[in-house]
Amino acid sequence: MVGFRRASGVLLVVLVVMATTIANGTPVVDKAKDAAESVGDKVSEAATTVGDKAKNAAASVGVKVPGAKAGGASLDVKASGAKGDGKTDDSAAFAAAWKEACAAGSTITVPKGEYLVESLEFKGPCKGPVTLELNGNLKAPATVKTSKPHSGWIDFENIADFTLNGNGAIFDGQGSLAWKANDCAKTGKCNSLPINIRFTGLTNSKIKSITSTNSKLFHMNILNCKNITLEDIGIDAPPESLNTDGIHIGRSNGVNLLGAKIKTGDDCVSIGDGTENLIVENVECGPGHGISIGSLGRYPNEQPVKGVTVRKCLIKNTDNGVRIKTWPGSPPGIASNILFEDITMDNVSTPVLIDQEYCPYGHCKAGVPSKVKLSDVTIKNIKGTSATKVAVKLMCSKGVPCTNIALADINLVHNGKEGPAVSACSNIKPILSGKLVPAACTEVAKPAERFGPRLPLPFHSHDEEIVSISCVKEEQLAVLYQNYAICLDIWITTKIEPRPTAVSWSKFLKVDMRPLTGFKFNVEAGSFFIDDEKKVAVVFDLDGYKKTETCRYQTAHIIGQDGYFKSVNIREAPNLGKPDRFGFTPSIYCVLFLCSKFS
Repeated sequence: MVGFRRASGVLLVVLVVMATTIANGTPVVDKAKDAAESVGDKVSEAATTVGDKAKNAAASVGVKVPGAKAGGASLDVKASGAKGDGKTDDSAAFAAAWKEACAAGSTITVPKGEYLVESLEFKGPCKGPVTLELNGNLKAPATVKTSKPHSGWIDFENIADFTLNGNGAIFDGQGSLAWKANDCAKTGKCNSLPINIRFTGLTNSKIKSITSTNSKLFHMNILNCKNITLEDIGIDAPPESLNTDGIHIGRSNGVNLLGAKIKTGDDCVSIGDGTENLIVENVECGPGHGISIGSLGRYPNEQPVKGVTVRKCLIKNTDNGVRIKTWPGSPPGIASNILFEDITMDNVSTPVLIDQEYCPYGHCKAGVPSKVKLSDVTIKNIKGTSATKVAVKLMCSKGVPCTNIALADINLVHNGKEGPAVSACSNIKPILSGKLVPAACTEVAKPAERFGPRLPLPFHSHDEEIVSISCVKEEQLAVLYQNYAICLDIWITTKIEPRPTAVSWSKFLKVDMRPLTGFKFNVEAGSFFIDDEKKVAVVFDLDGYKKTETCRYQTAHIIGQDGYFKSVNIREAPNLGKPDRFGFTPSIYCVLFLCSKFS
């Protein structure tokens, strides 16, 4: 009888463990298996993990299930005064409904409609589980207003047992005006723009079936969360939406991203410091910059990244595939126990990338090794097509080289004119298994060009012609082309897309040189600048100068779009060094002198 009671007790515990596991949606054994695979299928560790998780499950019978069902009465935002007409600011109605629901632990329903909201803060702690049931869409104002760094348009903060059922609802950030004002590429700072949706400090929560579109900055930011699941997530923004990471996850434990379609202008998924036990699964990414861990090492005291699994994903037409990026000259850091598995690449530039010399915009300590230690990384069963010849690039830190990096079953093909795909490595000796296409580490990995590819020009030049580049104003370029005896043309850019190869030009002026040239006069164009408002260009002549020890005599030609032409002798212009046929940089004295002549 005693034995039977003990057996019954054991059976009860096993049933409780099974029930708890099923409720959480992921079998304990499967979790242990995944953890074991990410560090090389260490059987002993897997057994220990299974045992520990079984004990924890048995000990936590009373723990609430993520996204527990809210009790209490249901609250309709329209009963709180919301109009849902897309014109009236409904912020106050949502705030009132949340205050009441949070105080009681109940459900907020949002009927069909377009709800314009300035900003919303759904803050806890709440008295019980809260559910937000969306059947309508939320829309932000289109105007660009500065906000506190890292602030959000819609904030969910410090809530436990929260459920957001989106039912396909759209959070429209109306960010097109903000992208034009985004100066990240110049300053490296753009945090004054709002993130579409922020989940901060959520515990045991579930987010399902929502879409973020046209965010002004990041679409979704998950920070300091524990045991949170996101399912059926949509991110939609055009490629020119700069710095609009799809889903950023940082300083969180137990986040599951299960099913997402992401189109944006930056990383589809970015994983920041302090992320542990993350699963990213069934994500379709593109256009965008791929799925990235990092960047890491930019700031002091960053927390380790541990236990990241990215699997069963499709990445298409992106600038990168899966990558880990750390800053050179970084403080010490750690990223370990990482698995990229079962991922299909379709026309992806650099499908597999470890970049420990990550240096966007040139704002870094180039040449100083990163101190972020990468270890126990498995890259397995990656297949598809590479848009670049270098399909696999593993560029580790020479200060703290990568350790235990495994490549298995890679099949990436490049069909470009540069030849078949290659794999390039530095400061790494990867562990190899299975069939590898391209063969591992046949070339030495080098840092990417800091200034991007060659700018496409609106003409074809030859050795006996002159080409010069100038700046019209901020983010607008001009280019001069001269065929010595025939013509001098100047173009200006009308549009420069985020990707440097997408440039459009318009003709600023065209000068027939034949009536102007002869035995006594000839224009040999050097540097130049233009005034777009006055429709005039000033071209500095490289021909016929006289030089003293400190100054040179230089000729400048003022050319108007209406056919105006005048030559000006610049007297005593400060000597800036020996000019040559590739250009002469005018001093500020020259510029002011010429401006006074035609202003």
